Amino acid sequence: MDKQYILYPTDFSESSTHALQQALELAQKSHQKLRLLHVISRPYGDDITTEPHHEDNFGIVVANATEQQAHLAAYAKERINALLANLPPDQEIEIQIDQGNATSQILAEAAREDVAMVVIGCHHHAPFTHWLHPNVAAQVVNKAHCPVLVVR
Repeated sequence: MDKQYILYPTDFSESSTHALQQALELAQKSHQKLRLLHVISRPYGDDITTEPHHEDNFGIVVANATEQQAHLAAYAKERINALLANLPPDQEIEIQIDQGNATSQILAEAAREDVAMVVIGCHHHAPFTHWLHPNVAAQVVNKAHCPVLVVR
């Protein structure tokens, strides 16, 4: 299978939006399609019952996770439509919205045979914060089996 796609994962941050321009340039120069990926994290407690006295949830009542996921998906679609409005009409783009861990989902998508490379934005973190909040871009660079371009 040919490497047809440049994978562009986005969290809609400023650095991620800046990476989109690089991904578009590469896609146009290499005559490849762009696969835009947004990953929605599953809400904490999504797998816990909403019954307050159920033994598995320690008495914690969880807000309606299904409603929360629907709201996040609608927000993602709204942001994607805003991004698409600024793109060249001739650029082929595939949109994908997944749920789960961002790093895991990006790596799974990057492992597909049709992905030529990943173009990802990188947040600037203060020293030592990477221990508390692992950098998704750094994890993708370290674990992906295809080229990764990190854009600051």
